[in-house]
Amino acid sequence: MRNAPSVAFPAGRLPWEGAALTLVSVAAAVLWGFAAPAWTSGVAAAGAVGSALWGCLAWGAWRRSPGGRLAWDAQAPASGSDRSGAWFWFDAVGALGGRPVRSVRVALDAQTWVLVRLSLGGAGGVRWLVFQRQDDPGWWADWRRALVAHASVRGNPEGDAPSGIVPRA
Repeated sequence: MRNAPSVAFPAGRLPWEGAALTLVSVAAAVLWGFAAPAWTSGVAAAGAVGSALWGCLAWGAWRRSPGGRLAWDAQAPASGSDRSGAWFWFDAVGALGGRPVRSVRVALDAQTWVLVRLSLGGAGGVRWLVFQRQDDPGWWADWRRALVAHASVRGNPEGDAPSGIVPRA
């Protein structure tokens, strides 16, 4: 699998992730409410309000989570390796001029979706992204081939624009 094709794939958030965050915060608030007989009601109320606030903040962060495309360019020069190819991150699905990626690591592979740790370096920091087959079924096999073959390949720190990738709108 050393010669995976150049491919780009959309990243997004899992639909059930928002529901899970809401469920956890509601459950925590209810548990704090049941703790009222054991503790003072003020502590239980503060815990319930804190849990609800955490749930709102977590849900808001989930809604604003980054979307875009992760692209493998098989023709790009890779630094520190005798192999060619580099990863690029496109902030918007149809954006041109991807940012070079320092590293891509697979955290969890569930066959129909993959959790990836993406390190952009510098101000870009680290992003955790979810890729799902349903977002682009026609490219899923090629994208996973590139991911499995090159997940540990470092990106292109020189910042050269990707040559073999044309993001689709």
